[in-house]
Amino acid sequence: MSSLTFAIPDEVKSEMKKLSWINWSELANKELVEELKLQERLKEFKKIVSKSKLTKEGAKELADRVNEGMVKDLKKKGLLWMKLVIDANILFSAIIAKGRELNSKKVDLIFSKELEILAPELLLFELKNNKEKIKDISGLPDEEFEKFVEILKSRIKFVSLKYFSDKISEAKELCKQLKDVAYFALALKLNCPIWSGEKSFKEQSEIKVFNTKELLEELSESE
Repeated sequence: MSSLTFAIPDEVKSEMKKLSWINWSELANKELVEELKLQERLKEFKKIVSKSKLTKEGAKELADRVNEGMVKDLKKKGLLWMKLVIDANILFSAIIAKGRELNSKKVDLIFSKELEILAPELLLFELKNNKEKIKDISGLPDEEFEKFVEILKSRIKFVSLKYFSDKISEAKELCKQLKDVAYFALALKLNCPIWSGEKSFKEQSEIKVFNTKELLEELSESE
């Protein structure tokens, strides 16, 4: 295997040292691979467009390529990502796993480039309300706990109730507990799955629900 070295500013290196749990070499390698995959996709699309010159035939060819087979092909190359709503129990488990130095697939998935992760702003309140309990179970020192939580939060797009309020009534029909309504409503609005360890979430057929094992299996099909 070849090696590649590059210079970084001293202040960046200093900040990297503070995040000692991150394998920076592995992260850099993944970013390079992702960029190469992106360039591959752009090259493929440019080839189609240049050949067709956007004629009707070319437009049809492009549309035909972006069908289920094309999506599957791009997914295999790591060029498409899945949008999903993350449940609070997944985030809490990831924090606890970090503190206990467990090899958590939840943490890996949260940082996966294949996922676009969203959550209702309610998750921030749940995290705040359960902060001390989660911190005690995880065993993380205060400063490390806060830093890790902020890093995890940076990977999640938090959505206000106003955006999905029109789906609340429908969501109430799907879930058993009031605290879960916001997650279902957001998933309905986005037309995307939920990532949760709650078995009760699967007692409906309107929204696809992945537990961590199922999500890993879904993504592994793209490899």
